[in-house]
Amino acid sequence: MDLFLQESARRIGDDDVLAKVDALLDWPAFSPILKRGLRRTGIGPSGYDPLVLFKCLLVGQ
Repeated sequence: MDLFLQESARRIGDDDVLAKVDALLDWPAFSPILKRGLRRTGIGPSGYDPLVLFKCLLVGQ
């Protein structure tokens, strides 16, 4: 484990709500739903991973 992960784990501790949510949900199950909703043509840059964007939206809420 690198220094950043060690220090962040020490500071956050075991009571981190986002870590608990991450452990509870089956994130790969959301990927097909999110990709189907995007309907990308394949033209142009691929952009960000839809699952990462979905997680960002949840954090924002």
